[in-house]
Amino acid sequence: MGVIKRQGSKHSAVRITSVALGAMASLFIYPMDLSTYGMLVFLLSLSTFLVYPLTLGFGQTIIKFYHEFVSEGKKSNFFFTQSIIQGLILMVTCSVFYFLQAYFFLALERLNFDLDIIQSNKIIVMGLVVIVAFRFLWLAYTQTIKRIVVPELLYNILYKIGLPLLIVLSAYNLFDLVQVKWLFLLLLLSINAFLLVYIITLKKSSFRWDFSKYKKNTIRRMADFSIFGMFTSLGGQLAFRIDNIMVAPLIGVESNGIYSIMMFMASTLIIPMISIDLISHPIISKAMVSGDKIEVNKIYKRGSNIFGTLGIVLFFLIWIHLPIYFNLSEKTQALQSGSSVFLWLGLSKIFDCLTSINGSIIKFSKYFRFNLFTTLALGCMNIWLNLQLIPIYGLEGVAMATAISLSIFNVIKLIFVWKVLGYQPFRKDTVLVLVLFCLCILLSHLLSPFIDNFYLRLGLNYGLFLMVLVFPIYKYNLAPDLREMLLQSLNKFWKRKNI
Repeated sequence: MGVIKRQGSKHSAVRITSVALGAMASLFIYPMDLSTYGMLVFLLSLSTFLVYPLTLGFGQTIIKFYHEFVSEGKKSNFFFTQSIIQGLILMVTCSVFYFLQAYFFLALERLNFDLDIIQSNKIIVMGLVVIVAFRFLWLAYTQTIKRIVVPELLYNILYKIGLPLLIVLSAYNLFDLVQVKWLFLLLLLSINAFLLVYIITLKKSSFRWDFSKYKKNTIRRMADFSIFGMFTSLGGQLAFRIDNIMVAPLIGVESNGIYSIMMFMASTLIIPMISIDLISHPIISKAMVSGDKIEVNKIYKRGSNIFGTLGIVLFFLIWIHLPIYFNLSEKTQALQSGSSVFLWLGLSKIFDCLTSINGSIIKFSKYFRFNLFTTLALGCMNIWLNLQLIPIYGLEGVAMATAISLSIFNVIKLIFVWKVLGYQPFRKDTVLVLVLFCLCILLSHLLSPFIDNFYLRLGLNYGLFLMVLVFPIYKYNLAPDLREMLLQSLNKFWKRKNI
């Protein structure tokens, strides 16, 4: 757990910095041109969705089979060979997709999508697919060698600086939309280039291909894991990420910009979970193979407590400050429609945090195929929910569909991991934190309507946050692992300061 905490805390620090940049951009820059921002987010979301079928899920094999190809302390050809194989796969699948694109557009037309927004950006989307595919593969490699901080720094910081800059260029008419889209592609390409340079500097890989270890049985197992992983990831995209793809063609690119800002805010709740989940992948994979149930159970329960507590604290802080955020922005009236979007997405993210790493446990167990059927079923349900709820509730309907799908998915995984694998994530202290959160939200909901003054209402919510939530958590040590991580970080800070 030590390496998980160290890399996880550093990864979280990078993510928090990127969130701060994203928050500033969401407040002052993205509202300057919501249409361009919504367009760029849509293009990246569509490209990310297409990555999984066009790579056949191959990028995920680098974590699963890393230990079979790499000897400890020696340079390996595995990274370079995997990159070559993925490049060949993309050449074949993209060619096939080009000839079958008419069927793809026909399916979208039947869903009442605005086809012009997709057809006019075909070349850029395919370019983004290649860039995102290799970024996923190379990031997976850095996870296996437990070096996630610098890659996260490269992507999140450069992206969070580059994207707002492009919006500024568009808002002041220095570049038109077509030029901005190509500059966006160039931005992501440059991030990939920096990531590759970083991997080279680690000197853990030999840049010569070697197919000698790709025996028939190994290829069969890799193909099996890859194909099932592809459908599982595709189902996950349909279940939880289809919103950014559906909003632009069904409601409009400006609405997609508003939705993306609210999604960004809700996604800050799972920053710690993403950080620790990434670095724990190879450890969980190894523990599942060796049958080390104690290690898996320890990570599962600690993760639920840490992720859940942080998610709850962050949710309440963002929720009570949303009115301030809306008033500071140039597009106050437009953004206010996103408050209910954040509420739905935020609550579903909290539940995601509390159920911890259940998806990773299933993924690296012999029951990894279970994820396939559940995610595909929920993906189809999410599309259906979006089509039903968007005409009635508009932008809020998209959030409702995503929240319902994510919650159902986590309930199913929670029950499966508990009943089949024998793990459950909840400790007594975690349940108590959840009870305090519900009490805090309930009191805020009941008392706020009686206070008309904005500042008094803000003071009330601060009081509830500190006295009902934070103080009991600290007083009764309801988040011991989180407290330990914070104390370690503070000790390191003071030691560095005193040097």
